[in-house]
Parts: sequence; C-alpha cells; structure tokens
Amino acid sequence: MQSIPIHDPPGFFIPIVARNTSIAQVSAVRPLAHEAARRTIAFGWQRLRDVGSSKGQTSVCAFWRLGEAAVRIARIRALTVLGVLALVAGLATYWAIQNDSQVSASSSCEPGAIEIKTAPIPKPEEIEVVVLNGTDRSGLADQAAAQLEDRGFVVVETGDAEEAYDGTALVFFGPDQYAAGIHTHAYFYQGHQSFDLDWDKPITIILGDDFAEVRSASDARQSFAQGGIGQLPKGTCTVE
Repeated sequence: MQSIPIHDPPGFFIPIVARNTSIAQVSAVRPLAHEAARRTIAFGWQRLRDVGSSKGQTSVCAFWRLGEAAVRIARIRALTVLGVLALVAGLATYWAIQNDSQVSASSSCEPGAIEIKTAPIPKPEEIEVVVLNGTDRSGLADQAAAQLEDRGFVVVETGDAEEAYDGTALVFFGPDQYAAGIHTHAYFYQGHQSFDLDWDKPITIILGDDFAEVRSASDARQSFAQGGIGQLPKGTCTVE
C-alpha cells in the first residue's frame, strides 16, 4: 500500500490502495480514508466561510451604500416632480381665475353697454381735476384747489362755473374716470356725483354755497369704505 501526501490542506493525506492489496489491508486503511475525507471537507467549509465572511461583508456594505444613494436620488426626483406639479397647478389655477373673471365680465355686458372699470381705485396723485366756483364767493375755487393739492390731487384748472350751484359740491365724470370720480366724490361732505356717458373732459368739481372744506384723507377713506363703488349707472357694465 502506498500513501501520497496532499499538501493543501497541509498535513492531510489520501491513502492509495494498490491492486495486490489484501482485504485485511483495505479494511485497515478504510478508517484513515474516512478521517482524511472528513478533515478535507471540514477544511474546505472553513475556507469558504472565511472567504464568504470577508467578501460578503464588503459586498453588503457596498450594497447598503448603493441603496442609500438610490433612496436619496429617488427622494430628490420625487421632490422635484412634486415642485413642478405644484407650480403647474398654481399657474393653471391663476389662469382659470383670470379667464373666469374675463368671461364673467364679458358675459355680464349687454349689447350696446359701455364698459367701465371699477378697479383698481386710483390714488389722488393719479387723478386730475378741474375746480369751478358755482357761487358768488370770491376765491372759493382756489381755496378748494389748494386743499385738494394738499391731499395729493392734481388740479389742472380753476375758474368760475357757468351756472350757480347751491349744494356742497357736484362732481362730473365719465366712463373712463369712473373709479377716480367715485374716489374724488368721497372728499366732499354731502357732495353729489354726476356720471355722463358722453363726458370726455377731466373730472370737474363745481363748488356750491354749502361747501366748507375738502375732507381729510382719513375721512375720505372712511366715507369711501362705507359707500364703495355703489350701483353701476344704467347702460354700463363692469370690466376688470
């Protein structure tokens, strides 16, 4: 019987049985062969576990890092998509509101009606007025003009009215000056307004015998807040 040493794993060997070996000799070798096989298998499993442990740990860490990166990318993409959707929704809502307002305004205008703007309300600095004296009190127009300018109005002309007026003040304006005319009227206590569809002059104020002074800006704002735009004149419709 011959024995051939196997150096991997070291110290193990596999007995080789020759052809002329007797049964007794084979029986004596069998336990050695079993032990050699068992040790070889055990050594192989140990090597596999060691290699798998070291490589597996590295693979798991790499896989974990890759997974975290994928999650971050997915979150960024999701947030980007949500942001774009929110922006699109906001723009769509704004367009719908604007379109609905225009359609509503147009649909409320009857054939032949004159369109007037009720908003935005212009500031006094944006309103040009003419001040006329409808009384026999000298210098009344200049007095009122100075007070209006002090409130911010732009007075383009002063003078005497063609006809006398016995009220406080009468404010004339047309379709293009509707919001400005209503605002100007608020500066005159117990004043009256006269809307003329054919009016093509600046807002004109005729002062009457009952006029005392132009209201302060705070009083005018309070008066305008209480009265508002009011009912639209006949033959007109509102546009934004």
